[in-house]
Amino acid sequence: TLLLFIELNIIMAPEQSILTAAEVISIYGGKYPYKKKHVYAWAKLLMPHLSKVNVAEWVQLLQQIRSVLLCSWFLFLLVPKRHCYLGGICYTVGAIAYAYLGCIGLQYS
Repeated sequence: TLLLFIELNIIMAPEQSILTAAEVISIYGGKYPYKKKHVYAWAKLLMPHLSKVNVAEWVQLLQQIRSVLLCSWFLFLLVPKRHCYLGGICYTVGAIAYAYLGCIGLQYS
């Protein structure tokens, strides 16, 4: 819960937030990050066939992943304790989405 609130508050700060990965990709215009060789390989692995032609599709996909992340973590907070397995599934889905967005977003920082 605290991690989610920290991320939501960072949107207003000058630092890059993981939740803004879709907007960062649209600003770069479909280009991979120009850093070290291994970073470029991770970007190509996580976003294959990224180009100027399909950058809008990737931005839309990343926005959907962000929506899944936020919805699943809010569901995790709303699920009663007696349904702990459902809460665990919601949290896991959100954590996977967070890790994916984090891997992409941190490459462009």
